[in-house]
Amino acid sequence: MSEHNDAKTTSRVGSAALWASAVVLCGLILTQASSLGTSTAQAGLVSQVSELTALTVRSGAEDLLLVLDNRTEELYVYQIGSKGNSVELIDKESVSQMFTNARTNKTGG
Repeated sequence: MSEHNDAKTTSRVGSAALWASAVVLCGLILTQASSLGTSTAQAGLVSQVSELTALTVRSGAEDLLLVLDNRTEELYVYQIGSKGNSVELIDKESVSQMFTNARTNKTGG
């Protein structure tokens, strides 16, 4: 009879653990699902594919997309539309020239 009671206790503990896991998973799914459909850029996201690195940042009230092309050493700055449905190139800079200018400004020359 003792084995039967131990089996019931083990079954109840296992069942409770499964239910607790299910509740946690449902909470995680709902949390992720609530962010679907938002059209704003998530500032601080970084992605790299081959020779391109992309980073989203917030500048004041607008979202920007920075794209670094490692092949050409160019930095492209795009402005993301307020509804997140458009992207406009607003600046393009040579990274090596930016560092040269920074060194020149630091030395006062």
